[in-house]
Amino acid sequence: PSMGTSQPTISVTEATVSTISCSLLNGNKKIVWFWQSNPNSWDENEQKEWKRYSDFENDHIEEAFQRKQKNVELNNYVVDFEWNIQFNKNNTARQRPIERREIDLSQYVREERFSYPVRATNSFDGGWNKNNDFQFRWGKQNEQIIANENYAVIAELAAKGILKEGELQNKEWDAQQMANQLRAAARK
Repeated sequence: PSMGTSQPTISVTEATVSTISCSLLNGNKKIVWFWQSNPNSWDENEQKEWKRYSDFENDHIEEAFQRKQKNVELNNYVVDFEWNIQFNKNNTARQRPIERREIDLSQYVREERFSYPVRATNSFDGGWNKNNDFQFRWGKQNEQIIANENYAVIAELAAKGILKEGELQNKEWDAQQMANQLRAAARK
């Protein structure tokens, strides 16, 4: 299909931070968007493989779909609802089919946002741990913030860290959505 550039798009800056996903239906169903991920997605003889968009991308796509937009931008891609494809912004010939499905929430497992291939050996799950070298060093470096319980500053530092991690993983869009949600929660 021929891809015109005159179609209106929704930019990332227009994305809103919402606490309720528009992709949830009737409490036990969810709309999930997929893109065809097999190597030659246009070969009818090849078995189709589908990959879900990230949670943030999924919500952004569904919001645009509900607003009856013709397409929506995501990182390096444009999702075109008219042709049911995604295409690369820099090379519109690089296209893949997309699909919108209604799935049962009991079958839905949230995918990781982004992460390094190597898992951390310690986490913050158990609360503040002075035996954790990273936590101890961070706490010493930021004693003033912790003492004043300035959680907005802590949230902003975390948001900046999320943005940096997103940049390193080439997931800037998802990182921006997470940082926006964290900042919104910190303002409450």
